[in-house]
Amino acid sequence: MRRVLAETGATGIFVTHDQEEAFVVGDEVAVMQEGRILQQADAATLYELPATREVAEFVGDANLVEGIGQGDVARTPVGAVPLNAPRTGPVQVMIRPERLLAAPGGAATVEAVEYFGHDAVYRVRLAVGEVVRSRVIGAPALAAGDAVTLAFTGAPTVAFPAS
Repeated sequence: MRRVLAETGATGIFVTHDQEEAFVVGDEVAVMQEGRILQQADAATLYELPATREVAEFVGDANLVEGIGQGDVARTPVGAVPLNAPRTGPVQVMIRPERLLAAPGGAATVEAVEYFGHDAVYRVRLAVGEVVRSRVIGAPALAAGDAVTLAFTGAPTVAFPAS
């Protein structure tokens, strides 16, 4: 579909419930809920900088980690996380699993490992009790029961006021 539209120079509206299909076909993607558009942008913006919690959770896998906004950074159980816009006070910081690096040793515990061949997901319980997901490429190097430290890696992310 994308190739046909490009070759003909046509503009089209493609409706799908398949997120991957929308990201591949669309130059712009609109996320709708109950008949209203929550956010419309290119796929990378929707994924990296969702406008709402609903978009963050709908577009890919998202950890919403409790923290305290202190301007351009939030203090969280996984350390300092840079924010794309200043926030002050209690927040929920969106951290994609692939932006959460797990390393041996620390106060968090791997509860489960899901191996998919091309990548693996660790379900990690933080010392504060919250469970988050960390994604690694390839085979897992950690196992259930391992003590780990988690750290945010990546560009500044979004934070929402705590609910």
